[in-house]
Amino acid sequence: MYGYMSILSGLSKVAPDFSPGFMNNAKQTRALAQFYFGSGMALLEITVIPLGTVGSGLSAWIAGLESLLEESCLPFRLNDMGTIVEGSADELFAIARKLHEYCFVEGVARVYTVMKIDDRRDKSVAIGDKVASVEARKAVKPDK
Repeated sequence: MYGYMSILSGLSKVAPDFSPGFMNNAKQTRALAQFYFGSGMALLEITVIPLGTVGSGLSAWIAGLESLLEESCLPFRLNDMGTIVEGSADELFAIARKLHEYCFVEGVARVYTVMKIDDRRDKSVAIGDKVASVEARKAVKPDK
Protein backbone atom coordinates (compact mmCIF):
# COMPACT_ATOMS: atom_id res chain seq x y z
CA MET A 1 0.00 0.00 0.00
CA TYR A 2 1.29 3.44 -0.86
CA GLY A 3 1.30 6.39 1.54
CA TYR A 4 -1.33 9.01 0.84
CA MET A 5 1.14 11.69 -0.14
CA SER A 6 2.69 9.45 -2.81
CA ILE A 7 -0.79 8.50 -4.05
CA LEU A 8 -1.68 12.15 -4.48
CA SER A 9 1.09 12.64 -7.00
CA GLY A 10 -0.81 10.29 -9.35
CA LEU A 11 -4.24 11.65 -8.50
CA SER A 12 -4.31 14.00 -11.47
CA LYS A 13 -4.59 10.95 -13.74
CA VAL A 14 -7.99 10.02 -12.29
CA ALA A 15 -9.10 13.56 -11.38
CA PRO A 16 -7.65 16.02 -13.92
CA ASP A 17 -9.06 19.02 -12.02
CA PHE A 18 -7.13 18.06 -8.87
CA SER A 19 -4.39 20.42 -7.78
CA PRO A 20 -2.55 19.65 -4.53
CA GLY A 21 -2.03 23.41 -4.08
CA PHE A 22 -5.67 23.93 -3.10
CA MET A 23 -5.34 21.64 -0.11
CA ASN A 24 -4.45 23.71 2.93
CA ASN A 25 -3.82 20.97 5.46
CA ALA A 26 -2.91 17.31 5.77
CA LYS A 27 -6.38 16.26 6.98
CA GLN A 28 -8.03 17.60 3.83
CA THR A 29 -5.40 15.94 1.65
CA ARG A 30 -5.88 12.58 3.37
CA ALA A 31 -9.67 12.90 3.16
CA LEU A 32 -9.52 13.49 -0.59
CA ALA A 33 -7.17 10.55 -1.07
CA GLN A 34 -9.53 8.33 0.93
CA PHE A 35 -12.46 9.48 -1.23
CA TYR A 36 -10.68 8.43 -4.43
CA PHE A 37 -8.85 5.35 -3.14
CA GLY A 38 -11.02 3.90 -0.36
CA SER A 39 -10.33 3.46 3.32
CA GLY A 40 -7.30 1.31 4.09
CA MET A 41 -6.81 3.18 7.34
CA ALA A 42 -5.41 1.61 10.47
CA LEU A 43 -4.84 2.61 14.08
CA LEU A 44 -1.60 2.24 16.01
CA GLU A 45 -1.33 2.35 19.77
CA ILE A 46 2.30 2.90 20.71
CA THR A 47 4.24 3.40 23.91
CA VAL A 48 7.96 4.19 23.69
CA ILE A 49 9.95 3.96 26.92
CA PRO A 50 13.62 4.97 27.05
CA LEU A 51 15.34 2.87 29.73
CA GLY A 52 18.25 4.04 31.83
CA THR A 53 17.40 7.73 31.79
CA VAL A 54 18.05 10.02 34.75
CA GLY A 55 14.95 10.21 36.94
CA SER A 56 11.61 8.53 36.49
CA GLY A 57 9.77 11.24 34.53
CA LEU A 58 9.28 10.77 30.80
CA SER A 59 7.36 13.92 29.79
CA ALA A 60 10.42 15.54 28.14
CA TRP A 61 10.95 12.41 26.03
CA ILE A 62 7.27 12.23 25.14
CA ALA A 63 7.33 15.89 24.05
CA GLY A 64 10.17 15.03 21.65
CA LEU A 65 8.26 12.06 20.29
CA GLU A 66 5.17 14.21 19.87
CA SER A 67 7.10 16.68 17.71
CA LEU A 68 7.99 13.78 15.36
CA LEU A 69 4.31 12.91 15.16
CA GLU A 70 3.41 16.51 14.34
CA GLU A 71 5.99 16.52 11.52
CA SER A 72 4.46 13.32 10.10
CA CYS A 73 1.05 15.02 9.58
CA LEU A 74 -0.64 11.81 10.76
CA PRO A 75 -3.60 12.33 13.10
CA PHE A 76 -2.68 11.30 16.65
CA ARG A 77 -3.97 11.52 20.19
CA LEU A 78 -1.81 11.34 23.29
CA ASN A 79 -3.33 9.52 26.27
CA ASP A 80 -2.07 8.70 29.76
CA MET A 81 -0.52 5.39 28.73
CA GLY A 82 0.63 5.95 25.15
CA THR A 83 -0.38 7.46 21.85
CA ILE A 84 -2.93 6.49 19.18
CA VAL A 85 -1.93 7.25 15.58
CA GLU A 86 -4.09 6.96 12.46
CA GLY A 87 -2.80 6.15 8.97
CA SER A 88 -2.14 3.41 6.45
CA ALA A 89 -0.28 0.35 7.72
CA ASP A 90 2.83 1.49 5.83
CA GLU A 91 2.68 4.94 7.41
CA LEU A 92 2.17 3.48 10.87
CA PHE A 93 5.10 1.07 10.65
CA ALA A 94 7.30 3.90 9.36
CA ILE A 95 6.36 6.31 12.16
CA ALA A 96 6.71 3.54 14.78
CA ARG A 97 10.30 2.99 13.64
CA LYS A 98 11.03 6.74 13.77
CA LEU A 99 9.59 7.00 17.27
CA HIS A 100 11.58 3.97 18.45
CA GLU A 101 14.84 5.25 16.92
CA TYR A 102 14.39 8.76 18.35
CA CYS A 103 15.52 7.68 21.81
CA PHE A 104 18.70 6.06 20.44
CA VAL A 105 19.51 9.22 18.49
CA GLU A 106 19.11 11.15 21.75
CA GLY A 107 21.69 8.93 23.46
CA VAL A 108 19.70 6.21 25.21
CA ALA A 109 21.25 2.71 25.06
CA ARG A 110 18.00 0.75 25.53
CA VAL A 111 14.41 1.40 24.39
CA TYR A 112 11.29 -0.61 25.17
CA THR A 113 8.49 -0.09 22.64
CA VAL A 114 5.02 -1.63 22.81
CA MET A 115 2.66 -1.31 19.86
CA LYS A 116 -0.67 -2.65 18.71
CA ILE A 117 -2.09 -2.16 15.22
CA ASP A 118 -5.74 -2.51 14.20
CA ASP A 119 -5.67 -2.66 10.41
CA ARG A 120 -9.24 -2.69 9.17
CA ARG A 121 -9.88 -2.89 5.42
CA ASP A 122 -13.62 -3.46 5.29
CA LYS A 123 -14.48 0.08 6.43
CA SER A 124 -12.85 3.37 7.28
CA VAL A 125 -11.61 3.81 10.85
CA ALA A 126 -10.50 6.92 12.67
CA ILE A 127 -9.33 7.89 16.13
CA GLY A 128 -12.32 7.96 18.46
CA ASP A 129 -14.62 5.71 16.39
CA LYS A 130 -14.40 2.78 18.80
CA VAL A 131 -15.11 4.92 21.84
CA ALA A 132 -18.05 6.58 20.06
CA SER A 133 -19.47 3.14 19.18
CA VAL A 134 -19.31 2.00 22.80
CA GLU A 135 -20.86 5.26 24.03
CA ALA A 136 -23.69 4.91 21.51
CA ARG A 137 -24.44 1.37 22.71
CA LYS A 138 -24.42 2.51 26.34
CA ALA A 139 -26.96 5.23 25.49
CA VAL A 140 -29.45 2.64 24.16
CA LYS A 141 -31.34 1.15 27.11
CA PRO A 142 -32.73 -2.35 26.46
CA ASP A 143 -36.46 -2.86 27.05
CA LYS A 144 -37.26 -5.03 30.04
